Amino acid sequence: MGSTLAIAGGELLSSQRWYWAVLTCWIVFLNTASTGEILVKGYRRLLGTVFGVVAGILLAALVGRHTWTAFFLVLVLIFAMFYTAPLSYTLMSFFVTAMLGLLYTLLHTYSWEVLVLRVQETALGAACGVVAAALVLPVKTDRRTNELLVTVLKRLAEVTEAAVGQLSGGPAGDLLDKARELDQALGDLRSATQPLTHPVTLLRNRRTNARYVVALLETCAYHARALAATAELLPTHPSIAADPGCAGRRGARSATS
Repeated sequence: MGSTLAIAGGELLSSQRWYWAVLTCWIVFLNTASTGEILVKGYRRLLGTVFGVVAGILLAALVGRHTWTAFFLVLVLIFAMFYTAPLSYTLMSFFVTAMLGLLYTLLHTYSWEVLVLRVQETALGAACGVVAAALVLPVKTDRRTNELLVTVLKRLAEVTEAAVGQLSGGPAGDLLDKARELDQALGDLRSATQPLTHPVTLLRNRRTNARYVVALLETCAYHARALAATAELLPTHPSIAADPGCAGRRGARSATS
């Protein structure tokens, strides 16, 4: 549905570069699992594209006919694009669009109308993605975050119980894999709460609560990993010995709570 809308609208804007809208529509769906995540990703891509267009116009005006300078800057922007991809989607979109402005300068096809068209196609593609996500099998952010919260708590319990069991003299288990699963679940929850913790959100109370819960779980995960690391040292470290009372104290605390 999103691609169909993007193709139709992109053709109306430009019969040559309609694929920019389709590409944006597909990209906003990648690694997202709720309507809120798609909305945030589309907003970030559009914001990075707008600032990238401004930077591309300025760089093209400054470089002018200096071909080798433009070529060097293109390489720098490509490096910056890949470097910032895991850090900030907005920065990645910015460097991609700025690089296109210089690339068109090298190919002698530069015009500010083309860069403005990119903003229009990007906005259209992001809007088509959000509309499709809201109308076709919508997944609310609350539902997604609740599911991931349960998963994080299960992974946290698994790591803690396995580590305490090993420290109590039980059989050795693969704590490293359990800790990695906990980190993965926590990372998924952190990504899913981005629509709630975004600076422009209007629901400030929910933003505060989401940040508090994620921070609390990160603290718990830190101590769980530390406990697992201590349990991993048990067979080889001379100053660490198994204590059968750990399991009993854990049971007493569970019964009390």
